[in-house]
Amino acid sequence: MKLHLFITKINQHRTLWIALIAFLHCYCWFIHYADTPLGASPALDNQQTLLLAQQMATGELPSEPFHRAPLYPYLLSLFLSVGASFELLPFIARLLNAAAVVTSATAISTTAFKLWKSNLAAWITGLLIGLNPVLLFFAGDAFDILLATAALCLALHTACAWLQHGSLKSSLGIGILLSIGAALRSHLLPLAILWPLVAAIRASQYRLKHFAVAVISPLLGFLLLGLANLETAGEFRMLPWQGAYNLWTGNGPNVDGRIYTQTIRVEYDGAYDNPAKLESLELYQVETGQLPPFSISAMNAHWQAKTIEHIREHPADWLALMARKAYYFLNNYEQYDNKTYGFHKRLHGQLRANPIHWGLLLLLAVAGVLVGARQQENRALIFLLIATFACYAAGTILFYTPNRFRVPMIPLLALLAGGIVQLKGACQDARR
Repeated sequence: MKLHLFITKINQHRTLWIALIAFLHCYCWFIHYADTPLGASPALDNQQTLLLAQQMATGELPSEPFHRAPLYPYLLSLFLSVGASFELLPFIARLLNAAAVVTSATAISTTAFKLWKSNLAAWITGLLIGLNPVLLFFAGDAFDILLATAALCLALHTACAWLQHGSLKSSLGIGILLSIGAALRSHLLPLAILWPLVAAIRASQYRLKHFAVAVISPLLGFLLLGLANLETAGEFRMLPWQGAYNLWTGNGPNVDGRIYTQTIRVEYDGAYDNPAKLESLELYQVETGQLPPFSISAMNAHWQAKTIEHIREHPADWLALMARKAYYFLNNYEQYDNKTYGFHKRLHGQLRANPIHWGLLLLLAVAGVLVGARQQENRALIFLLIATFACYAAGTILFYTPNRFRVPMIPLLALLAGGIVQLKGACQDARR
């Protein structure tokens, strides 16, 4: 009886406990990671993000359209604008990442309780996210992927209520959250673009209104980025311009599809800059004979045309590449990134001792789907989650498949994994 009362009291504050566990997990990692070489001196994308935030805060942005989604460095720049020092910025980024992990764990655990109607399912889901070592690994640096993941988790949480009531307010809320996610990380852009269509198809009535409300946020996001580019570079451009060259380097000849690999040496005239951007500029000049300043539209058209031509001339090779990238995306091995998880996992006890991994999540998610789909009331949300996974995976596979890019799918798999609590009931039904 005492144990039952204790469990009841714990479950009454389940969300708070999950949030506390996730935050403490991150905080312990931050204390350790800050003393490591990479923690003390961010490199590659992290360094560029911090420098971009500094340029935004000081008004020293280069006069060119944004190469990458700019919302994350802009958020960091706000802290500099109110007096925080640049040296403190990596710590601020870690706190934002911890908040993102906590938000993802609590939002999805609450959704799991609603979906599976089980406190145990909520605990399983919340801890699979809050204690996930891959999320923890990326939380130590200024990566935009965790905040984008949190936005996606809040959108999925809202979708649970939307499927039940189908309100216009929920359609608008999901669109806003997905648009924020896309402004943080362009990998969520396909989900933001497709959401108005999904809302219109799923709505039982007022389909045109649902579409109109859901499309407001993506259009506003495009407009705001266009205005930001107009202010910064005098050019109204509604999307970051890195995609065209990434499409070529992810689908051209002699690529493995895991992550972008430099083919030439690039030099930095001043502060650190994105190697892929610098390489694309130099190769474009070599291949076309054009002299800077280049037209971004013409340059993007060049890389897109090369990609399409290569695929058309070598369809079998391209299909084989897509198959390999799909395998990389689904495989348990964490593909190397700017920071190689497999290497660091062996170095750090908090990562090494953690048994949670992608393969476990994927296995539990499949089991949860097979068990949970027996109930009619679960099928709509389960189908939406599977469709979200497939859409996101397709967009990622089209470019590169390092482990950082599949991070947003970790909470989604954890949510589906909560369905294993119904395994006992499924077995009993099978025996009858």
